[in-house]
Amino acid sequence: RCVPPLDRAAITEHVREALAMAGVASEPEEPVEPTAAEPTAPVLYFLGTGCAAPSKHRAPSAIYARLPNGDGLLLDCGEGALGQLFRLLGANAARAALARLRLVWISHMHADHHLGLARLLTAAAAAAAAPPPPPLLVVGPTQLGKWLDDYSALLGSAALPYRFVANGRFRDARCLERRWLLETAPVIRIIPVPVDHCFDAWGVVVGFTSECSRAYSGDTRPSGRFAAAARGVTLL
Repeated sequence: RCVPPLDRAAITEHVREALAMAGVASEPEEPVEPTAAEPTAPVLYFLGTGCAAPSKHRAPSAIYARLPNGDGLLLDCGEGALGQLFRLLGANAARAALARLRLVWISHMHADHHLGLARLLTAAAAAAAAPPPPPLLVVGPTQLGKWLDDYSALLGSAALPYRFVANGRFRDARCLERRWLLETAPVIRIIPVPVDHCFDAWGVVVGFTSECSRAYSGDTRPSGRFAAAARGVTLL
């Protein structure tokens, strides 16, 4: 009784005016996509490029790659990645993107690169069409698999639907999950590369059927192995 009630309508209007002044749409409903022609190469959405102490201008690390056929890959998944996807694409397009997500790649175990993963997996499961697709493939450090198992166990019957593979095992040409991705997505090669950061840190080079390629280093000091693997890619 000592505090006057909040005027929620006035607060909402104030936020909308502030966003409008900053040139930001408060409720985007349409995806920010090229409209003249369908892209022939993956379109990258930088959901976060910040560090462990995010600012209001830069969220933690997360890059969404939309492939020409509508499938998607996510490179790292820092806290807030799901919200950024909805903010950028709008609710309907974000749900469609989650339903077509094929791979989440986590480069290393620092929290600003994986803390948004559990929430994203939950949303991806909710967005899945019927009949449900195969569990979302998550590739990351070995410790991430244990973290996901522990988190999923807390949820009981609502356990997260995912298929985890460690980065090191994903390098093996005999890895069934790697072969499945190459056979079912417009990806012709995917090369995990150990990099010089914390323990079990990995970069990745991905080649697509559209004859373009992407190299993602994650966090690393200068790395001869990564430089050799990424040489000649379309985009670093």
